[in-house]
Amino acid sequence: MPEGIYCNRSPINTKEQLDLLLSDTRGRQYYEEMKQLDVDVEKLQNTLQATFKSRLRTWLEMCAHCGLCSDSCFFYLANKKDPTQVPAYKIQSTLGVIVKRNGNVTNEHMRYCMDVAWGKCTCCNRCGSFCPYGIDMGVMFSYLRGLCFSQGFVPWEMKIGSGMHRIFRAQMDVTPGDWVETCEWMAEEQQDEWPGLEIP
Repeated sequence: MPEGIYCNRSPINTKEQLDLLLSDTRGRQYYEEMKQLDVDVEKLQNTLQATFKSRLRTWLEMCAHCGLCSDSCFFYLANKKDPTQVPAYKIQSTLGVIVKRNGNVTNEHMRYCMDVAWGKCTCCNRCGSFCPYGIDMGVMFSYLRGLCFSQGFVPWEMKIGSGMHRIFRAQMDVTPGDWVETCEWMAEEQQDEWPGLEIP
């Protein structure tokens, strides 16, 4: 299936599109459609060619698999030191495979990438602090998220959140008036500690 009604490559740009996605309780239909979503290999190849440049390529290739990043990753520690939770493994098994196959990957692999990119990494970059080569895993996982998003492989909740940002300029449907009122209230609450505080 090229694209579904709920799950597709198009970002949410209108309230009608957002309401449609919100009507899909817990994203059940969204994820069913995702299982059928075609990977646009040509688009993925073009994106890699245009954006996967020397810094990312060098980081991906120079990883020595030393494991120094592992103990800094709370997913690794929380999962009883499961080797599949080592940051180096996670990036090699996702982005590394996409690059090695020049974007010629399956729907199943893209869903795996989505799960790892959003469900097994917060992009906190603690792992990068311990890397002897200074590999910035946060940037690499952010890049992977961008590839997934461009192909329509993004968690239902994230698609809703990004749509709310586009439509309302806030993920919680906060109007500009409500935002100003909230800022005024916060400034008022802090007057004892910060007399004369104003939020511009």
